[in-house]
Amino acid sequence: MAPTATSFKLNTSDNLNRTNGTVFGYFDYADTDNDLQSRNETRWFINYTYYSVYNNLTLLNETNTTKGYNFTFSARVFDGSDWSDWTNSTTLTIQNMAPLGVTTFTQPSSPFNTSLNTSIAWTVATDADGDTLRYYFYIDQNNPPITLRTNSTQANSSSLLTAQGLWYYRVASYDGSDFGSNSSIRNIFYDTLNPGAVRFLMNLSNTNSTILINWTNPTDTDFNFTQIYVNNIFEINTTDTNYSDSNLINGTNYTYSLRTYDKNNNINTTWMNLSVLTWNNSDTEPPGSVRNLLNISQDYHYILWNWTNPSNEDFNYSLIQINGEFLANTSDSFFNHTSLTASARYTINITTFDIYGNQNTTRKNLTTITGDIPPLPSSTIEETVPVVESTLGGKSSSFVGAPVVRSWSTLSAGQQVSYSISQHGNPVNTISFTVTDDVKDASIVIQEFKDVTRVPLTLEGSIYFMFSITEKKVKVKDVEYEFTVEKKWLDSKNVHAEDVTLFRFDNNEWIVLPTQIIKQDDQAIFYRSSSPGFSYYAIVAQPQQLEKSPLHVVSQKEINGSSQQAQLSELKPSISLIYTELCILSIVFILILLFVRQNLKK
Repeated sequence: MAPTATSFKLNTSDNLNRTNGTVFGYFDYADTDNDLQSRNETRWFINYTYYSVYNNLTLLNETNTTKGYNFTFSARVFDGSDWSDWTNSTTLTIQNMAPLGVTTFTQPSSPFNTSLNTSIAWTVATDADGDTLRYYFYIDQNNPPITLRTNSTQANSSSLLTAQGLWYYRVASYDGSDFGSNSSIRNIFYDTLNPGAVRFLMNLSNTNSTILINWTNPTDTDFNFTQIYVNNIFEINTTDTNYSDSNLINGTNYTYSLRTYDKNNNINTTWMNLSVLTWNNSDTEPPGSVRNLLNISQDYHYILWNWTNPSNEDFNYSLIQINGEFLANTSDSFFNHTSLTASARYTINITTFDIYGNQNTTRKNLTTITGDIPPLPSSTIEETVPVVESTLGGKSSSFVGAPVVRSWSTLSAGQQVSYSISQHGNPVNTISFTVTDDVKDASIVIQEFKDVTRVPLTLEGSIYFMFSITEKKVKVKDVEYEFTVEKKWLDSKNVHAEDVTLFRFDNNEWIVLPTQIIKQDDQAIFYRSSSPGFSYYAIVAQPQQLEKSPLHVVSQKEINGSSQQAQLSELKPSISLIYTELCILSIVFILILLFVRQNLKK
């Protein structure tokens, strides 16, 4: 009796039966005579067509599989005497394999862009089935982006950036049946903001024929170069922080004008100017020494020294050394040394130079010892901070930390001033303003300000930092601040970078100031804000659903009115009590009179 082929199975090495799998055919042998199988033959049918080239194979690798094809496996067996009939397996259909995701972007080459239309391109994805792919491109200011901008077979997109700030984008490939994995999320900063200006522009040295100037470039991540003009004639574009000028004329004034460019060709139109006079060979007299060198303020972590500069007309700068180490050349009459060690000795040495390079060899020095670190408050003692009386809301306020003082011997009307601040814990980086009048011996002080419970002020949202700016002898306008907010603080408060605003205290209320994001790095978001003048300020994060409106402060008239009403309420029980007592006394008096009258009649 002929044997039979049984228990047919047909599957692939891919558990989803996709084109990347190998197809396997299986069967068993059965014989009622218990004869052993001596031979077998197999066949393959693809889309129900017999392919003899695959005879006697039990597997077909992935090069033979195609999406949508139907595979049938057939076999017969031989027991040495008889062949069985051909028996077929069930049909297996090969499924689609999703394309691979986009892995590489070829444009833009820079994460900064100044064009409304920016071209974004990527390398094409691969598809095991050879399908024509479409690319779904998403871009907006959400992370992850959710707005579909294009859906095409092209591996690029020209995207309209409609707002200043950070934009996120991603691409997903699609083969008509399945999406591939999403690309990584990239970002691009639509940049129309100018870079910051150079800071600390100064003359490092000069002779009768040479001048060496120095400055600090802006911290913008997209800063490109500084452009230098000498006496209104273009000289050079440079990424350096110094410029050496030679072959100059003896006793001649040279004006150096600097402005900055970023990588997107944004230009800071504010020129920073410095005039330097080459030596006059006939002048060999050094300037006088500084006078009245004093330590005017100190704590365990800072020392603030102050002095009087020499009166020589050709005085240029003072060279500052602390414990023998050079720290700065400055024309100011103060030096604030921060981030110091507690209970440590610091000696300042000051050497003066004039514009011709003459040096006064007599150094002025002063030694100061920093204070001890204050003890930490115990859990049972309420922590206190020094309170300084101010006019803020007519109440007392707390000022903490060392003040940052900047002084100028002269300032001219219309002069644009910009300087940076480097103080641990102070997020304000740069202050810029325009001087309204000619002044001498002007100064500006920035100090952290902390609101205490006695100050009747309320700001909605989370307060990051509060500070005050006070001025001496100078009137300003068009004030501009650059400050930073740490990303980890934003995350801890569950707010977004766009929720941060600078507030100014004015006329007994907090006023919202225009605030914009200018850049970011891995640690912080950088902001710029403008103000009409100096005052008290608060950096506040308000979630978008909170209305950013000036906060109402209760006036003294309202406070007095409430107090008078409370006093009247307290007086009402006292008046009633007095009235009752008078009535009782009157009745007693009348009864006494009646008693006396009765006795007289008797």
